[in-house]
Amino acid sequence: MAAKDRFRLQSGADLGEKMRHCLEELLAERYGKVLIVGSDSPTLPIERITSAIEALEIADVVLGPCEDGGFYLIGARKADSRMFDAITWSDGETRAQTVQAVKAVGLSVAEVGEWYDVDEPGGLDRLELDPSLPTSLQRWFAARSARLQ
Repeated sequence: MAAKDRFRLQSGADLGEKMRHCLEELLAERYGKVLIVGSDSPTLPIERITSAIEALEIADVVLGPCEDGGFYLIGARKADSRMFDAITWSDGETRAQTVQAVKAVGLSVAEVGEWYDVDEPGGLDRLELDPSLPTSLQRWFAARSARLQ
């Protein structure tokens, strides 16, 4: 796999435009299913990703809901640029608005298991206590605690 197939530059003014460009570009290149997973969910179980891929067998769009009203994952096998219009990003209504927008353009949507992301400082406290925290993040938290003392 060439580097150009693994890495892409983001384009767009806001999160919605960036996701729209990504989905449209990759679907146009004939990838049958595309998933975008937020980097702010580092302990996301692989089962959530597997469930999202499976959900795309039936639904046009899949979302991984967050407890805060957003989503940690969006995937599609079909997309319409209008499904990202008029969405308030990083808001308690982001997921609900996205579901409504997807349905409004005639696409079906499914949701997979809820998870959390780290959008606020309190999310770091939760992440630090996550039993599935990767070793590299455990070391980072330990170094952070040592600096704060």
